Amino acid sequence: MLPELRQMYRTVDRNLRKRKEAAPWALLTSTMYQPGENSVLEKLHERARLIAEGKTRERRLLWDHREAPAEVDVTDLDAMVAALAEVYGPFADALDLRGIVESEFWNIEKDPEESRRYFFNQPTAARDAWTTHPDWTACAAPARVVADSEPIVMFFDGSTSDDATALVGCRVSDGHVFVIGCWERPQGKEGEGWRVDRADVDRVVRQAFEQRTVVAFFGDVKDFESYIDAWAQDFGEQLVIQATIGRGAHPVAWDMRGRVRDFTEACERMEIDIRERDVTHDGDSRLHRHVLNARRRPNRYGVSIAKESRESPKKIDLAVCAIGARMVRRMLLASPAWAKWNTGPKKRPGRVVAWG
Repeated sequence: MLPELRQMYRTVDRNLRKRKEAAPWALLTSTMYQPGENSVLEKLHERARLIAEGKTRERRLLWDHREAPAEVDVTDLDAMVAALAEVYGPFADALDLRGIVESEFWNIEKDPEESRRYFFNQPTAARDAWTTHPDWTACAAPARVVADSEPIVMFFDGSTSDDATALVGCRVSDGHVFVIGCWERPQGKEGEGWRVDRADVDRVVRQAFEQRTVVAFFGDVKDFESYIDAWAQDFGEQLVIQATIGRGAHPVAWDMRGRVRDFTEACERMEIDIRERDVTHDGDSRLHRHVLNARRRPNRYGVSIAKESRESPKKIDLAVCAIGARMVRRMLLASPAWAKWNTGPKKRPGRVVAWG
């Protein structure tokens, strides 16, 4: 979208507030946007998500969006027609839905991602996106409940003010990923001078250990060094594997600055798992937003993830933690210590168990 068009929208929107008695309102309709182009609709969609998450005081917005199911089989004509009928609603009767499938989705001259955007109303991925909206949405399993007694692993990524601070869990039995905590700078004036409430972060981590069966916990040390040490001191004995082994061994500390290769490999494995539907997640909207904010960043070891730019307000920290939690689970399952723990006496949440 051209800068002058964005400015025109802002001008019109601003002028709506000038005549209270007229009770003015604006109606915006559009084809689904292309992520990464910073269009008015993309900004509006982000605004709607933040309102839904309770991250802004604003409430005066109605977002009406119809979208095809993410898991629709694009090779199945009947399934495709049903998906289009869902998107178009009552107007579907006036359309040649089978013709749309054949001429837009099955035509080899057409870009399938563009067809999804125009006809399925799905926000297709930016050119350098790590994964896509349909792929991630198809992995959602919000009905799955992780019981407190089930062994889990956790990954933590902390920040003081700029990036988000996040804590994600992963069930050992099936690799299901779920959000435990997320602390983000509020939008607007509320975010000025904001700093993460470290005491609340500490409370949530300790609550997880008290209530759940945590068998492994890796945490990036940057900005939370003293807390990482305290968590290791208080809970390290109940962890089955250590985050750092050998010289400088530590039960929790996993410094990402020195683990580029390991994390890159974890990113590539997670991307494959998403594409192959070999991972499930809790459908948390914040996790959804962070995952779709992630951009592909090649390095000497492969393809990792990063924000779209260093100063971008679009955070990815929950995505980092989801990738990290899945990585910790794989390391745990490959450990002889896990086989020993899994066949030995089990502990209850918050208690330390040792074996000779």
